Amino acid sequence: MIVLNVTYNKGKGGLECIYLRYIEMLSKAGHEVCALLPPKSAIKKDVTNLIPSAETSKLISSPINRLNPLAVWKLKKAIQHICPDIILIHNSRPVAFFNRITRNIYPVVTIHHGGKTTRLLKHSKHIICVTKYMVEELKEHGFPSENLYYIPNAIDLDKEYVQRNLPPKEKPLTIGVIGRFTEEKGLDTFIDALKHINIPHKAIIAGCGALREQIRNRAIKQNTTVKFLGWIDEQPKNKFFEQCDVLIVPSRHESFGLTILEAWKHGLPILSSNTKGGTELIEHGKNGLLFERDNPQALAQSVHDLVALKNKSTALTKNGYELLKSTYSTEIVANNLEKTIQKIISQHR
Repeated sequence: MIVLNVTYNKGKGGLECIYLRYIEMLSKAGHEVCALLPPKSAIKKDVTNLIPSAETSKLISSPINRLNPLAVWKLKKAIQHICPDIILIHNSRPVAFFNRITRNIYPVVTIHHGGKTTRLLKHSKHIICVTKYMVEELKEHGFPSENLYYIPNAIDLDKEYVQRNLPPKEKPLTIGVIGRFTEEKGLDTFIDALKHINIPHKAIIAGCGALREQIRNRAIKQNTTVKFLGWIDEQPKNKFFEQCDVLIVPSRHESFGLTILEAWKHGLPILSSNTKGGTELIEHGKNGLLFERDNPQALAQSVHDLVALKNKSTALTKNGYELLKSTYSTEIVANNLEKTIQKIISQHR
């Protein structure tokens, strides 16, 4: 089977991680995977490290370039040359364009990672949702349930669960946050919460983005000590999780929460805001703790609640790891993805 895997995003974040994970899972299953992405994509090198076939086109991310008939013709010819059995498009922005140039010759599937649903509902025939709540939302909007599929995000489980206790009370608690410096990630809420945490602690933030200097200045103005690590790739990311005693997800909006899975993998307790993604993954008091989003005092209280659990906090991480293993490992997700793709292809014939 030949799979064309498409992304219009140029950045490097959670969606791009899953785009690469799809390449890995499908290749491992024995399929020929071809990648199509923007020329200036930040993950272009990551893609070519995985597979030899990677096409680039400005038409994916730029509607203006789609007015160029020669460019459209070249992309059509490139797709015809690949002759995919199925086309997977991560998020819906280019779906209408692909429907137009492929003319229903190949099944086109939208991988819904979150965001607005207007374009998704109008142009998608098949939708894979990364969360159950997205499936229910699209059903409520009238999208045919027989064309909706649930395939969660996944991570590799390349290590066994290792129990990690919180440090003794005389040692500082290392609190970590990882994510883009954007409004939706709520890093300002995290900075504001630090002054309400009345136990010894250290704070580290990994990530980059447009609001980085604004967040830095906020920390300086409040006289809070925060270590900013910048963007970290896979190996430094493992070291980041090893440094932390707890991971906090302070987002105002979180479609899924890939960092929650990564923290469970490393045996870390999770404190997350009660976003849709956070509440889908975390059952409060069982595999993590939830706090009211956009509420610094609630975030700080969640840290105090975790510390009060003492060594009982390991039950949270153990339960999180077990859920990760049973539902979100690449082995489990790859099997579900394979069945879903085969079903869509058979329906299209």
